[in-house]
Amino acid sequence: VGMLALSVAATAAMSGEAAGQCELEEFLASGTDCDDQFGSAVDADGEVAIVGAVYSSLGGYEAGAAFVFRFDPIEGEWGEGVALLPSDAQYEMQFGRAVGVDGEFMLIGACGYDGFGDPTGAVFVYQYDADLAQWLEVQALHPADGQADDYFGYSVALRGTVAVIGAPS
Repeated sequence: VGMLALSVAATAAMSGEAAGQCELEEFLASGTDCDDQFGSAVDADGEVAIVGAVYSSLGGYEAGAAFVFRFDPIEGEWGEGVALLPSDAQYEMQFGRAVGVDGEFMLIGACGYDGFGDPTGAVFVYQYDADLAQWLEVQALHPADGQADDYFGYSVALRGTVAVIGAPS
């Protein structure tokens, strides 16, 4: 089982009272290797952080994965990342290329998703189920007028009920 640390600069958690002091956290994910690009996308909201691993093969050859980390305030540390995998995994779909979290909702971009012949892209919506204590895939968003090589889901942002999704072509 490989362990890969996310770039320290991207995971700095500010603490301490003096300006310029910070405590650096290192996120590790079991089952990743250096070719997975763990850390290619990151976002955090409160005690939840999500990290993309765009070429992870946990759900299918280079389909991608996203890892959710939760901060335990009692222990004072971040827990082991839990892998989220696409329900409709495809070769090189780049699930985890972009990630966004706000409250109980999460967006995970898969810009290489093949919906209409060539990569048009998709964004998977997850919702946290407190009863099950896990994130559940609730919807897949596809462009209404998807064209080949749109790469919908290359970037995402989520705040409240507003989701913004980028498609660079």
